[in-house]
Amino acid sequence: MLLAGCLSLLAQSRLIKLIENEKDLTIDGLDQPIHKVAILNEMLWVTDYGNGNVFKSTDNGETFNKVATLGSEYFESIQFLDEEIGFVSGDYGFVYKTLDGGEIWVDISPPVENRLTERFRNDSTKNQTPNGNFAAYYSMHFINASQGYVSGFTYNPKLGFGSSFKRLFFTTVDGGANWKLEDAEGQKKMIQLAKDSLNSPFSSVENEYFLPKQISWTVKKNRKADILIKQDYLKGTIDTVNLETISFEKRMLRNITFISEDIGFVFGGSIDPDNELAIIYSTSDGGKSWKFHPSNLPHVHVAGANKDYLFLFGKEGFMKCVPISNLIETLVDEE
Repeated sequence: MLLAGCLSLLAQSRLIKLIENEKDLTIDGLDQPIHKVAILNEMLWVTDYGNGNVFKSTDNGETFNKVATLGSEYFESIQFLDEEIGFVSGDYGFVYKTLDGGEIWVDISPPVENRLTERFRNDSTKNQTPNGNFAAYYSMHFINASQGYVSGFTYNPKLGFGSSFKRLFFTTVDGGANWKLEDAEGQKKMIQLAKDSLNSPFSSVENEYFLPKQISWTVKKNRKADILIKQDYLKGTIDTVNLETISFEKRMLRNITFISEDIGFVFGGSIDPDNELAIIYSTSDGGKSWKFHPSNLPHVHVAGANKDYLFLFGKEGFMKCVPISNLIETLVDEE
């Protein structure tokens, strides 16, 4: 078992100072946090958290344009296979596909009987227990333009969550024209196929983040502390890292992101009322040790990187673009 290192709570690290001082991104018309991001070279597609908007940048976040407002309020997954073909999925059971870089989105949602598609959850003037099936997809992955899956759940608000909850896992082999509801064995096979078919490292499937040489990292939460699991598929080994116990009562670690085989981060935040601060860990030795970086930065919803920049998005309009070269220099110096 590996033990994670820690940073003194009395000192703000150089990493935090770097993030604070680097460039803020701006998006006209944005009034909710950015929740999900897809990055391909200098192109970014982001979704907000509550309005169903999709924004696009073609210049590393210098400028963004709103390209769509779609049926979901909360999109939980966005993926682009190339500069033209992309997918998003979220609540109210919506899945969309674009073939032109996000300018036009086509509804390819799987069939859910009596699915509720009209927004009601954030509107107090509407019935909060309608009789129908509310569906939401929290995971999605496409291997190519034809084959992929979405995973989530459905329940009937009138009957109650506990008595009507059902898991959903749909697969498609024709780009969403048709969907198949899979059983547990079908789910397992599809997820394994998605992992086996990853075209490049530094990407994830089912919250398992893959590095070169068939090494992956996953976050696991228990009552006392958060744990990172490192799996080496070539060696057939599994190591665990106990991250430093921190003071937040309720917390969520959302992202693992590496910018090289040695330098990586875990991002998330507290969900304690009136104290939704960022949780940031870093490693510069391939995960042998991890440092916690206390800060007053807001809760980080999502992070991602290309070869030049690390992008961070979170609560309170937090949006940062940090040069990779500066990150490497800072973390090496801190060591």
